[in-house]
Amino acid sequence: MENLLSSVKLFVNLCETKTWLKTAQNEELKNAFKLGLFLEKSVSILKTKCLQEKFDLILKESEIKTCCGDLEKSCDELLEIILTYQFVSFNNTDAAFRIYTSMFPQDGFKNVLTKTIINNNSLKLINDFTFKIDRIELESSALFGEFFEYASNEDFYNIKICVKTLLESDENALKIVFKLLSIESNNRCVQDIVFLEIKEKLIDYNEVNHKIWFFICNNLNQTDLLIVCKHHEEFIYLIINFLIHLGTFMIFKHKKWVIDPKKSSFEIKYLNIVALFRTLCSIGKEIRNDLIKKVLNSNNLKLWNNVLHDC
Repeated sequence: MENLLSSVKLFVNLCETKTWLKTAQNEELKNAFKLGLFLEKSVSILKTKCLQEKFDLILKESEIKTCCGDLEKSCDELLEIILTYQFVSFNNTDAAFRIYTSMFPQDGFKNVLTKTIINNNSLKLINDFTFKIDRIELESSALFGEFFEYASNEDFYNIKICVKTLLESDENALKIVFKLLSIESNNRCVQDIVFLEIKEKLIDYNEVNHKIWFFICNNLNQTDLLIVCKHHEEFIYLIINFLIHLGTFMIFKHKKWVIDPKKSSFEIKYLNIVALFRTLCSIGKEIRNDLIKKVLNSNNLKLWNNVLHDC
């Protein structure tokens, strides 16, 4: 009990003395959340042993302004403080978000955010959240939680329908889909389903899917691209096959490579091809050698010699 009481005192002090958050390092944030998680687990044990009321009395006698009911949601409280304290940097807010979601992958950062907004009743607070947190990260994390629940209940149909809808929507929706693939998780069942839906679109070069390829070539975050390739090597070859396909429509005109508008309506530039090919080649020597072999055995050898030179 003594050790637990000391931990509670420390946690309450962290929550009341917010100034430490101004200069907190990533490790300090991790330790604070670990402490919160320890308290949540400890309260759960107290409840199973019917010692909750006894410990509440000890807290009262020790003049510690909290109770087991509050300590059950220690990490939520800590996150809410970080989100609402105006002197927390963007990096620390982002770090807190990542630490929390790694500890509670299914519990939903979304619920904490909603509760915080309601409790503070402030439009300015909503704007602050928009500034502090990448909205794509937030939405993809919340959606991942929903998909995980569907997958746990073997309801794969709803995941597929939702992904199909997102793939047919705007650029932000496409960012969310690919961000889902880059979420690190021990159980990648959700990502595997999402990838299969993306693959279905990518192997069909029909004009309706041009916007997805445009997004991959122009706007897909390089970090996310590499994470997707790490977990789904097939994605590398979907891209390279597309680039080879695209190369068949390219002509050298006015001292630069362009897509022949008479042959294709793809709006992808030569520099996009170079950048994407360079990124794929950075994955590893074996992959690089394989990709070079594939493009040099394809049509439009002059184009690919130029690409290799510019990489």
